Amino acid sequence: MEAIEEAGYTAMLYSGKYFLENALDESRLTNYALWIARYNSMLGRSTDIWQHSDSGKVSGIRTKVDLNIAYRDFTDPINTFRARNSRALKTEPATTYTVKKGDTLSFIAKNHKTTVKSLVSLNGIKDPDKIYIGQKLRLK
Repeated sequence: MEAIEEAGYTAMLYSGKYFLENALDESRLTNYALWIARYNSMLGRSTDIWQHSDSGKVSGIRTKVDLNIAYRDFTDPINTFRARNSRALKTEPATTYTVKKGDTLSFIAKNHKTTVKSLVSLNGIKDPDKIYIGQKLRLK
């Protein structure tokens, strides 16, 4: 991925959720945007792009298409994600939270000085009353 960026392109990791969590060392990939494929009603972790379907329908296209949700603006110049993410890793506290038994979004938001609305938006949460033990939430 470093070679891709040195050539002037944006490097991004695309992976299925299971493969990412069970076969890759995520600690070595934190400087890169993450695009996860998981065809489910809930991703259950933070990401930059979530490919949630491979059978979507779009007006004007006859075949099924992939459907994605982007949680980050990728129209910025090429390596701004990496530079911004590298600074964040060095200067900011934890940017994710793992849901524990008894947690609510309002409790998590209050303890991390954010809002429920922000957590819902950052994590693609469809129903703010449903979070799951072990779910990783992006905080910033």
